[in-house]
Amino acid sequence: MKRGKASGPDKIPAEAIKADIETSTEILHDLLGKIWEQEEIPTEWKEGYLVKLPKKGDMQDCNNYRGIMLLSVPGKVLNRVILDRLKTGVDAKLRTTKLASAKTDHAPTK
Repeated sequence: MKRGKASGPDKIPAEAIKADIETSTEILHDLLGKIWEQEEIPTEWKEGYLVKLPKKGDMQDCNNYRGIMLLSVPGKVLNRVILDRLKTGVDAKLRTTKLASAKTDHAPTK
């Protein structure tokens, strides 16, 4: 999480979490554990603000804008935890599948 970026709908900036990383980690661990058990993500974490940013050129031309989505910082932490867990499981499954496939896919030699 980069400092100095705008916060999402919950108004929690990355600086607030990074200010006291030990306390934040403790609080987020408990909170994410409850969310994981209840399988219910806070609404603010599923929403974002779409902001249009101007590019160079004519501001009357819609093509001279790009959009960014401002999302919840704690929601991004939860997304990273889920992504890392999925990646670990998928990677392990792929390794097992590749090993099993390698054992059966070779042609017999004389």
